[in-house]
Amino acid sequence: MLKVPEHQVAGHKAKDGVLGPLVDDTGRFYKPLQNEDRGSRELSFYSSLSSHPSIPLPFFPAFHGTKVVEASDGSGPHPHLVLEDLLRGYASVMDVKIGSRTWHLGDSEDYIAKCLAKDRESSTIPLAFRISGVKDALSAWEPPRKSLQSLSAHGALFILRKFVSSNAHLHHSPCLRRVTRIIES
Repeated sequence: MLKVPEHQVAGHKAKDGVLGPLVDDTGRFYKPLQNEDRGSRELSFYSSLSSHPSIPLPFFPAFHGTKVVEASDGSGPHPHLVLEDLLRGYASVMDVKIGSRTWHLGDSEDYIAKCLAKDRESSTIPLAFRISGVKDALSAWEPPRKSLQSLSAHGALFILRKFVSSNAHLHHSPCLRRVTRIIES
């Protein structure tokens, strides 16, 4: 049975009549395909991902094709990407967008201008990443998404450290040490 994800911290949430993702009990995440070129590009990305040996696949959800299912907004059947639910079993989550370009080269000039305006008001361009959402189940800490969008390098490091602080062994994580060195340099 499909249901709205319990631990989603960013993206289009399936509530109040908005089309959003769904999950099932087998560990699959159903992401609605967007209209026009964006959906077909995303489908192409996931379809071709595993054919590139240089891509670190453990950092991406497994792709299980597409499926037409009842849309979360009640509008009827809608095509969805079917991905591995990376958040299954985790109540504390962080959504990080990596990269400084948030549009596709083939997008319209209007859409690119809209993305650039949004990116200039966030940490996307200066840091080449953006923390889009955070939820810590232990402390019920979930900062407002808007406050996360324009973090400085030190603000982002503070959020990253606070997020992992509830799990002591993560303080010594090689990944966290590397991120800390990059931000502090």
